Amino acid sequence: EMNDQNRTTDDPLLLKGMGELAKIYLAGDKYSQGESLARNVYEKSRIRYGEENSASLRAGQILVEALRKGEKLDDAESLSIEIVTGLEKALGESHPDTLGATDSLARILAARNNLEEALNYYLGIRAVKEKALGSKHPETLATLKATAEIYRRMERLEAAEATQNTVMKRLKGKHGMEHPETLRSMNELAELYLALGKEDDAFHLSEETLEIERRVMGEEDPMTLKTMFRIGKLQYLFNNTEGAMEILGDTLAKQEKLLGFDHAEATQTRDLLNQILAEKATFRVTIDNNVSAETADPSDTSLLVFLEQFEKSESRLEENASSLVPLPSYIQVDQNQSPTGLETQLEEPEEEEKKPGGFFKSLKNLIPGNSDKDKKSSGPTIE
Repeated sequence: EMNDQNRTTDDPLLLKGMGELAKIYLAGDKYSQGESLARNVYEKSRIRYGEENSASLRAGQILVEALRKGEKLDDAESLSIEIVTGLEKALGESHPDTLGATDSLARILAARNNLEEALNYYLGIRAVKEKALGSKHPETLATLKATAEIYRRMERLEAAEATQNTVMKRLKGKHGMEHPETLRSMNELAELYLALGKEDDAFHLSEETLEIERRVMGEEDPMTLKTMFRIGKLQYLFNNTEGAMEILGDTLAKQEKLLGFDHAEATQTRDLLNQILAEKATFRVTIDNNVSAETADPSDTSLLVFLEQFEKSESRLEENASSLVPLPSYIQVDQNQSPTGLETQLEEPEEEEKKPGGFFKSLKNLIPGNSDKDKKSSGPTIE
């Protein structure tokens, strides 16, 4: 519409409108359109105003964001350094535009894994923001959160915990306990406790958070489900298998309903549940084997009675097998190999007697005092 008003291509109002449209493209993930338009505005602004003018530098910052979001990080970093330096000279280091551009540079450095350099920028921005904007300003808190994340990625977990604890306390003072931002900060602190091996602290904070989330946000809110998963994981670490399976099962059912069966969080919960079930099954088999083979009580006759009854039944089956009618002539039997399923009927009695007693007889012999060897050596022989 501005072009229809016969404005020149470097008209200030037209350039401003084009810049805003570029931001809209970027917000809608249309990075190529946003970059193309932002580059056009930046070049025309430099021609009209000069490279060191604040209007040109602001236009350049839009292009930096387009390059960053489009993952053209080399170009984004080099241009961002120019823009930050220029804005510090033109507007001062505490100006909101300068701080915003410096934030963007720190994000670019973090995306390139230049963590130490990114941390230095964030620490500098934090000091300036706290002085210029206040300790509870959203921009200050955003920088604190970003600093905690950098510490975490650098595995400086104690520093990350201290910074995240500051974020949580400030949000509690600003919004109260039931605000979503406060609850999110509590969850992030609980995750750091868990990473540090402070399971008790993580558990108590998670339970406190879950109580509020259920009341304020509901059982099926994604944040509530994340807290439930963490509590289930902690129960597992505390060796409370039944408690872990109960809460993880509840969590998984809600995740599959809300997020879908194949969602990453549902898959994570399902994998942990399967791990617990596998460990439980392995433990049960080990215990059962130990009880059967090592701790059987000779005075307990129930197992002996069962084995003796089985042996009698087996003997009756053998007697019945010996009285079977001859095979019909139309069934051809290979002398070297019997048909499947007929081996038992065709075996000679003497070969059958030479065969081991089988699983149940072996199990009976494992019981102290009941093996053939034990019976032969259990008292004087009467001649």
